[in-house]
Amino acid sequence: MKINFRLLVLLTTLFANFVFAQESTDEKNSIIKLNKNEYKLGNLLLDIDANKITIPGIINMNEGIIEVFACSPGGKLHESLIVANILPYHLQVALLLLGINPTDINDVKITESLEKFGQIEIIVKWKIDDEETEMRAEKLIWNLSQGKPMQEVNWLFIGSKTINGVFVANDNKSLITTFNDPYTIIENPLSTRINDELYEVNKTLLPPIGTPVELVLNVKAGLQ
Repeated sequence: MKINFRLLVLLTTLFANFVFAQESTDEKNSIIKLNKNEYKLGNLLLDIDANKITIPGIINMNEGIIEVFACSPGGKLHESLIVANILPYHLQVALLLLGINPTDINDVKITESLEKFGQIEIIVKWKIDDEETEMRAEKLIWNLSQGKPMQEVNWLFIGSKTINGVFVANDNKSLITTFNDPYTIIENPLSTRINDELYEVNKTLLPPIGTPVELVLNVKAGLQ
């Protein structure tokens, strides 16, 4: 996939100016072309050749119920496993640039599984004392009903919405959710998304709170 850098800058700047009408800064809108395949949107790294997005963050919880797998700073910190240091609109733009369209779930029953429409594999990486760990996001989420980790699944890009000139994900900071949120960017596609008390963090696998992590989003092409 080829991306015209001028088009990328234009798209991101227009979107940024729209959703940050009163608080736009150079730092928030920074776009850097690293090479022919890689771009930085703020702190987010977009690799168009590998269909991959890499996001820096930290572990925010190591016990308790979660509804959010990852949020931006200032989000639902009391129920979010990871805090990702990015602007939400950068994630939405990056996913659109990789060629996937948001799945409209407005007419879908909340109890219906959308597993077959999932497009995004989520991997979490961290390093402690030179020992590197890498695992799927689902391994870090514990299904209380089944007594085992969350089912492995490709997550669903539903895309956040703009209401009265406000890009809602920039306001509520939700990036990836396990519990149904119509204004998140990426959602759990399983029917379990209806239950806000089903998932907790898998404390047997998680590193300490504050541990730096990388979220790697591998976008699966050709599923739509």
